[in-house]
Amino acid sequence: MTAIRRRTPGWARSDVLLPLLAAYFAFSAYYVWQAWRRETPAIFTDELELTQISRAIAHTGHPARRGIPYHATSIYPYFTAPAWWLHGTKEAFDTIKYMGVLAMTAAIFPAYGIARTVLTQRWAVAAAVGAVSAPALSYSPILVEEPLAYPASAVALWLILRATLRPSWRSIAIAFAASLVATGVRSQLVSIVAALALSLAIVGWQSERMRAWRASWSRWDWVGAITLLVGGAVVINAIASSRSPEWEITTRLYKDRLWTYGTWAAGGLAVGLGVLPVVGGLASLVRPRGEKRDPERTAFTIVAAAGLASFGWYAAVKGAYVSTALGSYIVERNLIYLDPLLFTGTALLIARRGTRWWWAVASGAFGVYLVAHLPYRSGLDNYPYYESHGLAVAAFANRIFHWPTDTIRDVAIAIAVVAIGAVLALRRVPARGRVAAATVGALCGAMLVWNVTAETYAANGEYRFSRFLVSQFPRPFDQIDRATGGGSTVMVGQQFGSNWNGYNLIEFWNRSITKVWSVDPASHAPGPGPTLTPDLASRDGTMTPSPGTTYALAINGVALQAPVVPTRPIVPGQTLYRLDGSPLRLAFSQTGVDSDGWMTAPSSDVPASSSYNRFDAATAGNAIAVVKVNRVGYAGHDVPAHVTIRLGTLVVGQDKQPALGRILQERHLTVHSCIDPNRLLCATGISMRNPGVPFRIEVTVTPTFVPHDFDPTSPERRHLAVQVSYSFTRL
Repeated sequence: MTAIRRRTPGWARSDVLLPLLAAYFAFSAYYVWQAWRRETPAIFTDELELTQISRAIAHTGHPARRGIPYHATSIYPYFTAPAWWLHGTKEAFDTIKYMGVLAMTAAIFPAYGIARTVLTQRWAVAAAVGAVSAPALSYSPILVEEPLAYPASAVALWLILRATLRPSWRSIAIAFAASLVATGVRSQLVSIVAALALSLAIVGWQSERMRAWRASWSRWDWVGAITLLVGGAVVINAIASSRSPEWEITTRLYKDRLWTYGTWAAGGLAVGLGVLPVVGGLASLVRPRGEKRDPERTAFTIVAAAGLASFGWYAAVKGAYVSTALGSYIVERNLIYLDPLLFTGTALLIARRGTRWWWAVASGAFGVYLVAHLPYRSGLDNYPYYESHGLAVAAFANRIFHWPTDTIRDVAIAIAVVAIGAVLALRRVPARGRVAAATVGALCGAMLVWNVTAETYAANGEYRFSRFLVSQFPRPFDQIDRATGGGSTVMVGQQFGSNWNGYNLIEFWNRSITKVWSVDPASHAPGPGPTLTPDLASRDGTMTPSPGTTYALAINGVALQAPVVPTRPIVPGQTLYRLDGSPLRLAFSQTGVDSDGWMTAPSSDVPASSSYNRFDAATAGNAIAVVKVNRVGYAGHDVPAHVTIRLGTLVVGQDKQPALGRILQERHLTVHSCIDPNRLLCATGISMRNPGVPFRIEVTVTPTFVPHDFDPTSPERRHLAVQVSYSFTRL
């Protein structure tokens, strides 16, 4: 028995496996419950795009989006592809959620490996538990790359640590391969490759051979070495700029934003983790006075510092670039991979009882700076804040305790100051005894409670948002698939933007929808994946090219001349038609009308315009077209809308789209806000007789208004004109 025990690896011992497996299954069960509550994807377009690619891999073996081949962007769709072999979309969705939970929580095992390098077994288990209790785990049921990227990153960091501790061709090759796999899961994890390169460079610089060589350098040798280092940095920057537009644009034009967005991301991470793990992780990089130098701690310090530098730099570049293209975001999501290192560092700090006082103060001061300059309002106004789930704990304080932003900031600063005091006080905590047990237990318990609370509230936010999206969504969600029997379907409409999430949900839940087209050239169909605006081939409504599908789902102001398939509407104005491979032939279409009926303009300088095209008017006989315009939905500041309505023959324009030919009727009127409907006209209708040929109605409105300009509490920032509706009635 003794011989067998000696041959048993340390990680396989029951006193190691039992607590790790117990923690793994406990957290997995909790996160599976959270996943069960999440009824639908909600992070669009990320979840839909990865689903499209994954479904294509499952059915054809090759990545594609909406049937069009697409380059492989990640290992993640291959990981989820087997789930799509299941018959129902709900079954596949549930399976992928639970796969994500089990995979992401499995990061506890490589996190233990990282911690065990420098810590005793119990402390390593504690650090590993911290790594899977963090707010980052709230991403686990979301159909994005993080659930697989988090454990892949932890494995790579563990192997990098082993290669740094005992460098050899074999250990370095294994670490490099793991880093490439992690990068393959999520391309942003290229930071791990940089961390590996930086760690090995430091090890090489500190090697005995390198020290002996440096001892012989003259002053000019040092000048040459520094020159080569600067030249190498220039070359690396040039290579990165040529391969990454984000790097090139940010480092050349927006260098001043790197610090701002980098520290914002770190601040979001610090708040989510409870500040102490960030302060403690930084403080652990310097040994306390009197502690002997050991290879394990040196290796951990090198890898932790390299990881902090590489991931921090990536987050800074990403945040600065996104600010130029999309808006200001706290990109904490790119730093969550540091959690295993930070919890290990904090555990090391507590176990070894502190660090040098000046470094503790410096680390704490940086933590105070991070939480003091963080724009908390982003996390409060946008809960759940997908880019920074760490800010969920701030939303918790705001929504549950009703703390304003300033109070939240002050409390965060106070916690950071307490963290400094805790790190400094560790030097006076005895190694053993009741005082030591109580102090250490209080610190660990506080961090665990904080992280579980932050993770729970972040997951609750994602659950509530997903439930909101489907609150008006009729069940079953896959009724188009049921009506078509899985037959190929094209979704065709106009003005998708006002209900983008709703149309993404329809596409996700109904696998039969293989194409999404728009009949409005000014409002393209939503991504992800290829879209198309077909041309008008004839005045009778025939469009080209043909979608080649068995069915067509017409939405939001589009009707076809084709047999109708009875279905329960998912969204207003939805009709399912049977095409059997025939081209689309429109009965009517409208453009320029959002799903809530409003006409909008891109800016205040451009009039709002809308149109209605009737292609089957020649066979309709005696009929009346009615145009109704109103501002019933707005009773604020009055901005009179000057409305022009023209009816004319429909022709095929030079752009192969419907156009207004000879004008047959024209009307002018003014519509006001409904602030005083007894005195000011706020709703009216105009009737026009069917001319007996395909016709087009164009409505132009000027000026538009933005409700937010008159009422800062209003979330409506569109340039609104009037609400318009068209109808065509046979007499």
